[in-house]
Amino acid sequence: MVVWTTPILGEDSGLFQFQAKLEFTAVYGLNPSTFFFAKKIIQKTGSFDTHLTPFFLEDTDFCLSMYQNGDFIKIDEPIIRFRMPSSEFLIKKRKKTLNRYRIIKNQDYFFTKVIRLIQEKKLLEELEVQKALSIWRARWLKEIGMSFLGVKNGVSFGRKLLLSSFKENPKDISVLRHFFRSFKSYEKRFLKYGDVQLLEEEVQKEIEFLMIENLFTGTHSCEFCGLN
Repeated sequence: MVVWTTPILGEDSGLFQFQAKLEFTAVYGLNPSTFFFAKKIIQKTGSFDTHLTPFFLEDTDFCLSMYQNGDFIKIDEPIIRFRMPSSEFLIKKRKKTLNRYRIIKNQDYFFTKVIRLIQEKKLLEELEVQKALSIWRARWLKEIGMSFLGVKNGVSFGRKLLLSSFKENPKDISVLRHFFRSFKSYEKRFLKYGDVQLLEEEVQKEIEFLMIENLFTGTHSCEFCGLN
């Protein structure tokens, strides 16, 4: 497979600390629209995971599957033109199309798939792997927590997630800044954290503290999939 790389999760995700051990060093720098592969490979690995619907992490998951079934040859120079629409267009296109509950479940699902891959390679007990997972977990807890601050009745969830993030990675003091902002009025919080792409104005009934507490523990279970 030939690859032209673009960033997906970023080097601060924690995954870069042990990607080589998992033998998918390049996977988090890939985009499916920028690499070529033989038809027989996708017939073996399967296409995009339909659990990751309507979109969110489907690219990353697809790249991970592909990487487990062959080596990549990286061409570290631009060889294609990749047109990106404006941020205004994307916001208009995606307005009220996303479901917060589904996005969180997608993240938890993908995290569990990676955990199982690590377990298969017998690396889960290694300290550097645990540290990397903790950094990754902290980042996603922080991001989800911040998003809840833009929802009318989401403050309690947001604060809980931000505190959990800080517990995972105390070095990230920016988490505390967001935590203290949670005490501002809803109007001010929405201007900072609101997302017009999401369907709801209030936290969906499916989101409960029990679900929040089990996030990114490698024990994903939901009504959208058969992963258990």
